[in-house]
Amino acid sequence: MAKESLKATGWGLLVSIAIAVLIVAGSRNLAHFDAALVGYTFAVLFAAFAIGYPGDPNALPDKLRERELAPRNRKPISEFVMSSDWGHPAKFLPE
Repeated sequence: MAKESLKATGWGLLVSIAIAVLIVAGSRNLAHFDAALVGYTFAVLFAAFAIGYPGDPNALPDKLRERELAPRNRKPISEFVMSSDWGHPAKFLPE
């Protein structure tokens, strides 16, 4: 598990450095820096570090392992996609 974590961190750092270099190069050494780019930069960096690898469920404490291995139950889409009137499922939903 530690090996995957180090690998994911390495890729995240590599992407972060590449983005920083591209921002500096693209803005001509920050002479033409676009302030709106800051938000996009943080979003991309967050995404780069959020990508990871699934770990071993047996390494989790008992309570979390049970939750991780439990079958997933989803609500039917008709319970939360409504038409113009709340409580009436949208007409385009499958029956």
